[in-house]
Amino acid sequence: MTTEIEKTQTFEEKLKTRIREGIGDLMTDEDLSKLIQKAAHEIFFQERVVKNGFYDTKTLPPLLHELVKEQMQGRVDKAIKEYIQSHNAEVLKAIETVMQEGIATAVVKGFSSMTNDKFLNFQSEMMSFLRAKGIQ
Repeated sequence: MTTEIEKTQTFEEKLKTRIREGIGDLMTDEDLSKLIQKAAHEIFFQERVVKNGFYDTKTLPPLLHELVKEQMQGRVDKAIKEYIQSHNAEVLKAIETVMQEGIATAVVKGFSSMTNDKFLNFQSEMMSFLRAKGIQ
């Protein structure tokens, strides 16, 4: 058993040690540090382009954004639930207003789409009838 205090290595130091073990003395410590910093920046802070099917690609947000979102999602959900519970009447009124406006809009759009073809057919038949009678 030793009495020496073991210093905890940072992620960068651990990575440097592993790379140093793998490639030996091919790089100076300074070059290796720059390489690790550049790689960490690219991994955590740059957008990622990934394949999306055979010929297409899509751009994903930086990994750090996804990690933060993943860690925060539960907290955000909890905060929203707490807000809704403490402002129940206000939230219900807002939902009712949106639903009423949404229902009215949906009814108008539905009526329009159901009658649109019929009105177009009626217009076409009237134009044909008027042409047949010599009225244009």
